[in-house]
Amino acid sequence: MQLRLILLALLTMTSLCIRADAPTGQGDRPYTVEYYYRIKWGYKDEWMQLYKRSHWPIMVLEMKQGHILDIKVHEPHNYAPESQRWDLRVSITYKSALERYDTSERREKNLAQLFPNRAQQQRDENRRRELLEALWDHAIKPTSTDGWSTTASP
Repeated sequence: MQLRLILLALLTMTSLCIRADAPTGQGDRPYTVEYYYRIKWGYKDEWMQLYKRSHWPIMVLEMKQGHILDIKVHEPHNYAPESQRWDLRVSITYKSALERYDTSERREKNLAQLFPNRAQQQRDENRRRELLEALWDHAIKPTSTDGWSTTASP
């Protein structure tokens, strides 16, 4: 009984911490995050296969469910120094900031629906993570250009 109470308390605290990490003042406004992936040299094809098979279907389902409004995927056109290199950028616009953070229960249901063989999906995800050199994300916000001059300054 005590173990159940401790686990429940930990789960509640984790949930509160995750929600506390969510940006404030966003309300129900769309919230966009750009995810940048740097893949180990020579493994991009394998990483992309794994991404398309084990991760992309989750995002598509969440989009169909209305939690994600838009997904854009970009690859760089030019080369960059290694410290600035990224191989894939995925921009996801969530329905709201909380949609990004409040996913654990929903994600488990979606995973069970999409991947009857959860063990294989988990192996794919682990391998995909092994092939990453770096992953970082940036929450971005729209900036109004109202009031910006349309003529050049002298």
